[in-house]
Order: sequence, then C-alpha cells, then structure tokens
Amino acid sequence: MFSRNFEAKYLRTHYLPFSCLFSMTHLQSNDSAIHPILIVILILLASKVYSQDLIINGKQPFVDENFKIAPESINCTTDETKTACQQIIAVFDTIECIPVPQDTGLFFYFRVCLGDSVFFKIKGIYPQNDNLYHQSDSLSIFTWNFGDGTKIVTDTPCIWHTYDTAKGFEVSVYIIDTNDCLSLPLIGRVTVTSNPINQVKPMPEICLNDMVTLHASTFTTYSSYSYSQITSQKFDSLMFIPDGPNCNPTNPCYNTDVFFTSFLPNQTITSADDILSICVFMEHSYVGDLNFRIICPNGQNDTLKEYIHWGGADMGIPGTPDQGCNPVNNPVGIPWNYCWSEIYPNIGTINANAGKTRLDSTDRVNQINYYLPDGMFSNLVGCPLNGKWTIEICDKWAIDNGYIFEWTLNLSPELLPQAWGYTAEIDSAWVEGPFIIDTISSGYLISPSDTGLFSYTVYIADNFGCTWDTTVFLRVLPLPEVNLGSDTAFCAGNSIVLDAGIGMKNYLWNTGSTKRYITVSQGGIYSVTVTASNNCKSSDSIEIIVHPLPPPKLIHHN
Repeated sequence: MFSRNFEAKYLRTHYLPFSCLFSMTHLQSNDSAIHPILIVILILLASKVYSQDLIINGKQPFVDENFKIAPESINCTTDETKTACQQIIAVFDTIECIPVPQDTGLFFYFRVCLGDSVFFKIKGIYPQNDNLYHQSDSLSIFTWNFGDGTKIVTDTPCIWHTYDTAKGFEVSVYIIDTNDCLSLPLIGRVTVTSNPINQVKPMPEICLNDMVTLHASTFTTYSSYSYSQITSQKFDSLMFIPDGPNCNPTNPCYNTDVFFTSFLPNQTITSADDILSICVFMEHSYVGDLNFRIICPNGQNDTLKEYIHWGGADMGIPGTPDQGCNPVNNPVGIPWNYCWSEIYPNIGTINANAGKTRLDSTDRVNQINYYLPDGMFSNLVGCPLNGKWTIEICDKWAIDNGYIFEWTLNLSPELLPQAWGYTAEIDSAWVEGPFIIDTISSGYLISPSDTGLFSYTVYIADNFGCTWDTTVFLRVLPLPEVNLGSDTAFCAGNSIVLDAGIGMKNYLWNTGSTKRYITVSQGGIYSVTVTASNNCKSSDSIEIIVHPLPPPKLIHHN
C-alpha cells in the first residue's frame, strides 16, 4: 500500500473557469518511487480539462488540442464531475449601442462627448447551445471593466456608463454562463473628446451701421482635441519652499502631485528600469537643508536625496534674500534642472556633489549630468502605475529656502499596454445672433442698427458628432453727432464759420483742415469727418452758395 498527497489549484481561463495545476514536487510517498498507475491517472484527468494548461515542475504550459471538446472536467477540490464548457462568443450589438461604434477591423470605437453616457449592449453567440446544457443571455452574467477603474457585474447584457475624463479608455466585458464557463473578453475602445474652445477673446466692438464680417474666430480660439497615451507627467505650478524648521517645525515637508491614468488597472512597477528619470526644476540655497522622496500611489517610497546635515551647494541661482516664511519677502530666483536616474549617465548622488558652490544642472537634451538616488528605484517595484505620485521636499535645516517650478516623472513607454491615440477634428463652426444680414464664405455679414451689448452664440462641431458652444458678446458703439447745419447762401463779400462740434478726437475737412472750425467765404460743398473717442466716425456736409453782388446802376438826375 502507499499514500499520496497532492495539491491542486484552480486557474480561470477564457473558456473554462477551472484547471488543475499538478506540481509533481508535491507528491510525497513512503515508497522509493511514485507509483506509475497514479501518474497515469493524474495525466489522464488533467488531459480531459477543456482548453486548459498542464504545468509540471514549473515548465512552460502546453495545451492538448485533442481534448477541447471533452464531455467532462474535474473539480480538483471536491472531486465532483462537472459538465464540460460550451463555447461562448461575445459580440457588440452595434445597432443597439449608443453611440453606434465604428468598426476599424481591430477594435470597435465609441466616440463620445465629455459628460455624455455610453450605452453598451452586447450579445452572446452560443454555437454549441443545448449540446450538453442550455445557454442564453437571460441565464448568463456579464462582467464589465470600463477602463476607468469601474468594474460592474450585471445579469443583463447592457449597461450605461459615463466617462468624466477626456481621454481614451479600453472597455472589456465577458460572459459567464450557468456552467461557470467564460467567453473571451470582448474589448472596445471609448474615445472621449473635450471642448475644443480654448479661449474667449476680448469682446469686440464695432460702430453703429458698420458692415463687418464676423466668424467664430472673431470671438474665440479653438483647435482639434487630441489624446495620446503618455508615460510622463508634469507638475508645473510655482511652489514656495519656506525655511522648514523656522516656519513649520513639526512638519517641514511640502508635497506636489502628478497623476497617471494611461496604464492598465492593477499594472505595477516591475523593475527599476521602468523609471527613466525623476526631475525637478527649482532653485534653493544650501542643498544640505533638503530631503527628497518619491511616493507612489500605494504609499511605497524611495529616497532621492537624504538629509545628512551637510552640503552648502546651491540649486540653481537662489533669489535674495532667501530666508523667512513669506514668499512676498523672498524673490524668485533662477531654476535649474536636477534629475535622478539609474539609466542615464550620472555624476553620483547629490550628497556626493553637495560640497560644490553650485550643483551642476542636468542636461536633459543630451542626457548627461544625472544624479543617482540615495535609495534604489527597485524600492518602487510593486507600485501601481495609475494614480497619484508625490514628490516630497523637506527643509530640515534653518535659514535657507527656495522655489520649485515644476517636477516630472518619466516612466518607460514600454509600460503602455498599447500606445494609441486619436484626434477629434473640427468639422464646422458657426455663429448665431442679431443683425446678421447674410452668410458668406468668409463668415457672417452683420450691420447693427442699434447700440448696446448684444449676445452671440459660437458653435464648434467636431467629427465625433459633438457640438460645443459658448456665449460671447458684441458691443455696438454710438456714432458721434456732427451737424454743419442747413445749406446756406449769402452775398459775396460775406463769410460763414462752420463748426464740426465739440469734443471730437479728430476732425478732417475736405479742405484739408483738421480744425474744429473753418471760415468759408466761397461757394461749394464742404464736408467734415469727425472721429469720437470711441473711434467711431460720422460725416456731414453743407452746400454754401455765394451770390455775386449786382452791378452798380447809374442813376441820372434831371
């Protein structure tokens, strides 16, 4: 007689929920050799698992194609006989989806406007239905992963989901039937576009009765929205690092964060080489004050520069004075780049260089003069890639301070599950509002007939079918008043003073005069154009008729 103990583990695969993994090293016997009959039995049982891998002694798994339609599989924990799986194929019910996805041959793409919801509808195809058991969507459950950290299990093949970030997402769903058998994951891509309007320009002003051409770019600047997966993130807001012990002795540390969302859920740092570099762009007097740490989303951290209470080198060119707690009293200096890397050429740690007058700046273009971290980047193995990464700067020695302008975390592009991106091209732009008298190729012809502030709506549409709008305003300015009076006639030898009105910015008569007044003694048409302080112009004219004097008449006296 002999006794045998073995350990079986379950592995869920695409078609079958369980497979038995037999480790021959777990077979222990009182005999000098393992009984050959037991080995045969184990191999036969493992071979009958539908679409499963047999792993022996840690070797590469193999698949026995001859047993993919085996009538039974074995539950290795309970020794119960379980009905073999029937194939499940998950497909998008594209007609029912909102929006209808575009089929590129590789992926279905759902083009979505930011803030809108997507209605996902799939259906199962069951080619072997009722061969061994009954399959249908009504009896199955559906496991959804929307790519934004949301995972939901439903008993219906459809669901609404809203994406609140303008970026690309990979959504996956698989079907589990009543026999706990799985379909292959069905993968689609959701491309969320954002408002292409970048800026509303200062409010334009025109004058009453002007005829001008307006278009969307009169009021706004806009551009196509683009997204691509990235492995670098930058914090680029100025932050003051005051004198730590004197300003906040209990916690002299200051944090800034960057966020990653481009990676797969649960994807982690697996090697120190996954981190290309960590860079700060800053100035600070006396680097010996400082301690730098990088903190990843799960709290793991690594020391970039350890505080050792020594080192008088400046970082960049500090502003002066450089002490105290109020940034108002501490002018900003000139920042330099300082980067830590275990990949690019380095000049040692910052502490090893802290005896210099000024730390050498890292040349990120030519990739030289990097610094080694005091800790090792391997301390970050296991860190989640997605989420909040923090750089912590602690000022632990009195007097000196500085500013950080930006910091950047650069991860390896090889970490991206699949580099892809998209652009939502501008399809059209138009304007709606008052006084539009015609639409021409270059825009909209308007001629305002009243003064005041008038609202217009600018619409920008992209090829995702999204329409964005913003309300803008147009100010119509009044015209200056100029009145030269009625046409006038007088006899030769007389004259008249013409007045173009008070308070104008400029005057221009057809005589060439730029004065408010002109004196006229000759007949003709006189006109003036006046420009008010708002740069609107008005004109008026007057006809002056000068009658000649009658000839003298001789009077004879008898």
